[in-house]
Amino acid sequence: MQKTVKSLLNTLLYRHQLGFEIFDLLAILVDFGLEKHELRWARLVEKTPVYKSPTPYHPAPVYKSPPPPTPVYKSPPPPKEPYYPPHTPVYKSPSPPVKPYHPTPVYKSPPPPTPVYKSPPPPTPVSSLRSPTTSEAIPSCTSIQVSDPPPPVKPYHPAPVYKSPIPHHQ
Repeated sequence: MQKTVKSLLNTLLYRHQLGFEIFDLLAILVDFGLEKHELRWARLVEKTPVYKSPTPYHPAPVYKSPPPPTPVYKSPPPPKEPYYPPHTPVYKSPSPPVKPYHPTPVYKSPPPPTPVYKSPPPPTPVSSLRSPTTSEAIPSCTSIQVSDPPPPVKPYHPAPVYKSPIPHHQ
């Protein structure tokens, strides 16, 4: 023990002369304290008697439960394809017939009937080339028959379709 202390002191002085820092000195002192503690512990262990039991110590065996069996996963069998014997032909049902598309006919109203005008009666033939008399030269109003003109035909206009006004975004 005395040799250890002397060697530590010599080391301290030597390091101090070389200019080591204070942290090194503290580390050496801590080492010295640990050595002292270890020496005390060694003495304590030497002084304590070791008692031997009359029967040897056999610890109880530790039983481990067996591991659970690993589950065996079976993959599903592959899907079976239908079996057709060689002599049996495979028939596919025909697809249903496609109905032709007939659009709904659009009905247009018939045009208005055109008015039938009567042609004027042919002029009465003037008897041979004789000169007309005064009464024949100027016909009277009663002798000429004028038919009333037909009423004017109104043009056909379908009813207008009104759409709601589109709102203007501002």
